[in-house]
Amino acid sequence: LRTYKSPDLSIANSGSVTMEHGLGSVPVGVFISLKCAVAEMGYAVGDVIILSAQSDPNSGAVEGLSVIKTATQLIALVGENGPGMYPNKTGGGGGILTAAKWKLILTAIK
Repeated sequence: LRTYKSPDLSIANSGSVTMEHGLGSVPVGVFISLKCAVAEMGYAVGDVIILSAQSDPNSGAVEGLSVIKTATQLIALVGENGPGMYPNKTGGGGGILTAAKWKLILTAIK
C-alpha cells in the first residue's frame, strides 16, 4: 500500500489546488480533511475534520469541496460559497466554514 499526504494547503472560495501525488497511477481512494488554522465555530487551531458530502440549499450558491484524481495529480475544487456547511464542534447549530481559516489536507492511497 502506497500513500501520499499533501502539506497543509491554503484554499479560497471558487478556487482550486493542484498537487502532484507521485503514485504512478490513479489512486484507489482519497481522504479529504480540513485542519483549523484560525479558530471558528468552536474548533480550535489544529483540529482536523474529515469532509463529508453536504450542502446548504438555501444559500443560493455552490458550496463544498471535490477532488479529481488522475494518474499524476490531485485537483481540489472549492465551491463559490466555501468548503461547506458543518456543525459547531460543540454540537447543535453550524454554519459555512470560512475557507481562509482552514487548510486542506489530501491523502491518496494506491
